[in-house]
Amino acid sequence: ISKIMSNEVKCFQCNCVEDKMMLSLNGSFVSEGIIKYTPTEIIVEYTKPERIIIKKDANNNITVSNNNVIIKANAFHKQTITFIENIFKGSIDNITKNYSVTTIDDSTQFIVEMSAKKKSRIRSMELYLDKSDNNAINKIIIKETKGNVITITFSERNVKM
Repeated sequence: ISKIMSNEVKCFQCNCVEDKMMLSLNGSFVSEGIIKYTPTEIIVEYTKPERIIIKKDANNNITVSNNNVIIKANAFHKQTITFIENIFKGSIDNITKNYSVTTIDDSTQFIVEMSAKKKSRIRSMELYLDKSDNNAINKIIIKETKGNVITITFSERNVKM
């Protein structure tokens, strides 16, 4: 796995769609946005259904705004930023210390399956990496212990290694 994700990304920007299938709602909740990454800044900007921006600056400060009102960053915001940062820096060891990892190599992509080693809100994750685009991530599927499934699909990726 570390060979697959060993290159540090210098710049990454993409559109993303997050589809969260929630058992409690008996349906899906869809969010759309943009992710921007450089080694000194990470921005996750949801544009639909509402405008939420999660930003980490060069000084490691995390700010969150909801419809242009600054709110307190919570554990979810911090985990989101840390997860994105670890993927783009190739710091897979920071992710895998809490997960058992299996890698599947098919003709067009690598699929990294990660299962939680201990009790966690997240039961498992699958990362889909595109072989034709420097192994850039194109989809993540997160399965929560409560049965919710979150699928994040990335499009219009602009990657500089």
